[in-house]
Amino acid sequence: MDHNVVADSLRNTFYLSLLLLH
Repeated sequence: MDHNVVADSLRNTFYLSLLLLH
């Protein structure tokens, strides 16, 4: 079970949201 993958996915979605809001 790799927690890094989950954290990376959440961070990726977060950055995508910031780009969209920008």
